[in-house]
Amino acid sequence: AEPKVFGTTVQWGADNVEVIGAVTSADGKDEVVTLYDGSTGASIGTLSAKALLSDAKAKGGGAAKVLGMSNGAVLVGYVKDDGDPIIASSNSMAVVGIQVNTIRTTTTEGEALEASLEVTSANAIKVDGGVKSSMLYGTVQVFDTPDDGKVNIAAVSVGGSAVITMSVDPTSGSGSGAETALSTMHPLWTAVHSVHPQPTNGYIAVSGTDTRYPRTRLTSALFLYTDGKVGEQVYTGPQVKQDEETEYDATAYCSDRQIAFEREGDTGKVQVKAFGVKGNEITSKLDISGDVQLPTDDAVTEVMVLSCTTSEMSILVITSGKMTAFLNLKLAAGVDVDLAWTAEEALASVTDSIFLDTATDDSSDSDEDEALLQSLNLSSRLSSQMNSFRNFVSGGFLSDVISIFMSASGLEGADADSKKKERAFGFAKVAVLLSPGAVFGMDVSTASSGRGTILWRMTLDPNAAWSKIVHGGATANSLVGGGQDKHALHSHEVMVISYIPAVGSGSRKKGPKIAWKCVDGPTGKIHAEGSVDVSSPVAQILPIHVSHHDYQESCRHVLSILHADETITVIPNDESARMAVSLAIKSSGQNGLYQHSIRRDTGSYQTYRLVSSDSDEIIAQQVGGSTFIPGQEKIVTVAYPKRNEVLQSPALILGDDSLLLSYLNPHLSVVVTAATDEYLASLKSEADDIAKALGGSGDQKPKPLGATKPGEEAPTVTTTALPPPSLFINLVDTVSGRILHRTSHSDAATAGIPVIISENWIIYAFSNLKSRRTEIGVLSLHEGMIDKHGITAFSAPEQESTFSSFTSPKPIVLAKTYTMPSPVTALGATTTREGISMKQILMATGEEGQVIGIDRRMLDPRRPTGEVKASEKKEGLHKYHPLIPVSTLRIPSYSQRIEAVSSITSTAANVESQSLVIAHGGPDIFFTRLSPSRGFDLLPDSFNRALLSIVVLALCVLVGTLKKMMTKKMIATSWA
Repeated sequence: AEPKVFGTTVQWGADNVEVIGAVTSADGKDEVVTLYDGSTGASIGTLSAKALLSDAKAKGGGAAKVLGMSNGAVLVGYVKDDGDPIIASSNSMAVVGIQVNTIRTTTTEGEALEASLEVTSANAIKVDGGVKSSMLYGTVQVFDTPDDGKVNIAAVSVGGSAVITMSVDPTSGSGSGAETALSTMHPLWTAVHSVHPQPTNGYIAVSGTDTRYPRTRLTSALFLYTDGKVGEQVYTGPQVKQDEETEYDATAYCSDRQIAFEREGDTGKVQVKAFGVKGNEITSKLDISGDVQLPTDDAVTEVMVLSCTTSEMSILVITSGKMTAFLNLKLAAGVDVDLAWTAEEALASVTDSIFLDTATDDSSDSDEDEALLQSLNLSSRLSSQMNSFRNFVSGGFLSDVISIFMSASGLEGADADSKKKERAFGFAKVAVLLSPGAVFGMDVSTASSGRGTILWRMTLDPNAAWSKIVHGGATANSLVGGGQDKHALHSHEVMVISYIPAVGSGSRKKGPKIAWKCVDGPTGKIHAEGSVDVSSPVAQILPIHVSHHDYQESCRHVLSILHADETITVIPNDESARMAVSLAIKSSGQNGLYQHSIRRDTGSYQTYRLVSSDSDEIIAQQVGGSTFIPGQEKIVTVAYPKRNEVLQSPALILGDDSLLLSYLNPHLSVVVTAATDEYLASLKSEADDIAKALGGSGDQKPKPLGATKPGEEAPTVTTTALPPPSLFINLVDTVSGRILHRTSHSDAATAGIPVIISENWIIYAFSNLKSRRTEIGVLSLHEGMIDKHGITAFSAPEQESTFSSFTSPKPIVLAKTYTMPSPVTALGATTTREGISMKQILMATGEEGQVIGIDRRMLDPRRPTGEVKASEKKEGLHKYHPLIPVSTLRIPSYSQRIEAVSSITSTAANVESQSLVIAHGGPDIFFTRLSPSRGFDLLPDSFNRALLSIVVLALCVLVGTLKKMMTKKMIATSWA
């Protein structure tokens, strides 16, 4: 459960002091609130929600939650999971009165004063009146009414049909309650979304759902709040009733003033407006100055008034894209707005990332030039050398020397030279980061002073169930020699898609649909965007990269989307895109294009081949599949190979000069499944029955026949039965649907299993519940071996020249398991340009918050368990030891703590020795440049280039002088 923080004023002796309550939960079933002194931070005591509900004799069941704190009381309640977390009724909650006492204790150092927490009352809530509906747990708000000292509760009913309000005495739990129906509050809302109590007694803001627009919109209105009930809406006045349709994104009230936030259109900036309020009428529109426009085009979803006086107020604004802004407002005849700061909170929940190279030219006219550079024929080499000579003659050499001296001395121009070098080495990168509600472009250039700067930001539909960023093309036929198509790999364009579920019902039903945007990654410019209605959820997305010569639209990315009902949607949804997919299918020949669908509810894994009709209609034909029995296993996670990885060689040269052939299948996937609780219970029951049938208890077995003397009773030997497996690692081919290999582990935790596929290796991590440690599983896949004399000038082994997912043999799998002292939350691997540098496996640890690098040879499944042979030493293999040693020199994060990392992404630079890595998932984003095999192709930054230039020039002068002296001496000798 996410931590929560509340605050209230509590009686402490003769004084009232501010107390802070921090709520945590170890198992999600019982929350514990720890109280702290608001002025000193000293701990006062802890309270268990479950124990408090039991003492108060609250009815119902479910998880015990802390709902809030108000007027010296703590509100707790039972929360059930009924699709959405709900509180069944008012008597499922309890109000608990607390106070702090000071006790005097005697210690060896003398007398000391300590704080002691006392529960003065614990009562289930009993309200009179019409509160009959259940409440949505996530909407519950607890707030004060200083005038009467009561605890006020506001929430949205299940279904969003009403606002439920209660006013309760904190000492007895009794009070009044009411339900205000949606129909009486706002004529345009279809459901109530949330409630927002105002710090000034007498008003409450309510947000509702308006479905009149092309996309569902949340709007907010201000209402009177009297006697624990929601009253009339605040209007412009009886004479201007049409203002009831004024659609503010959010609103707040303070000292007879209403502050409203309204976005101009669907994509405009948010404007701040102010009105004078008296009772339930808006009396005037106030002049507003200062920062009247927020730097975002997101809708404002929530406004929290942090302080309110007659002369000023402080507001915290939260937008749909998870941006927060802090505003200070001066209240006079008008309102002056000061935007103190903004923060992109969405960066604390980044779910996916890709790197884009800003140094490559992505214009449509550069395709021929790029192909020419890649071919490197004689004419292009001669042309390049001629251009270099012309540059040298025209002063290029002199400018290079000047640049070297300026860079070494730190004079003006050094920064420009650094940026030039950064682009040449491939360090100039932009990271495109995806989070719920927004996409960001972040500068991650290693030598740039603006590293970490947000270059652009794009808002996504707030109603989207999920979003993805898609880049590159379809998977290559082989990873050897360069991975996928270079045009697709270095393209600047990124496709961002969002799946928006259906809303409404009957004639008012809209969706589901897929919204898409084709974006230039380095700049954030939107080339094209649109949406398309779909028939069912998305099963898989196949990217197809096309050149502008084949596809004349503004976006080079085309997506073939397979749905759960086996239909195909092409994005962009136009004739040109369908023709591009049809052309890709036809150009693939016998290989074909394939997609697959995974149903977690049924455990099915189905594969399909795409077929194009004469009319360019795309059809999915099922060609294979596998099934994981739902009653026995459930799918936990699925992993795929890295799309931008390059493998230098398809074989490993062993110490005895033989070859170990790697199994390279770009259509490989890893499906992690976990045994269900019911299946594990049935396996244990069967094991007990078998043990009883054999005359034992399952823990003992008799000695075998002949181990005792005749007539002597066979003694029993205590043995421990192996526990049934709880975690399964399945290697599945995405084309044929065949299960290529399956391995299992016992006593394994089944939540949070990070998996990566790197070259022919599969690496995964899980927690062993029995040994209380983290285990790292490693699988390496091979086709076979070739003896050192198997390949000669006159003979070669028989090898298949083609690979088929349907008929080729399954891989030979080598496996080993290692242990780590800390939990592992994410896995990654370094990526280099040609795959020559040593591979490092990157791990994010949960407790220490570090990103560590492990030499892949330390995880090799071929590490011998016995003495290391001479041939194995040549390969750098060490004797097997289960504990992985972590060197402090291999910790890229150094002493920095990186919280809650869930994903690690890497990309290659233009120099082979360097790999760029970014780790994210929690509140921290960590970026670094690694050298897995040290910087063998780079000069260090401390290299004295100026001194080298001086030495070279001095040597040139010395050689010229010596040559002149020698010539003069030879002439003199000849005449002598």
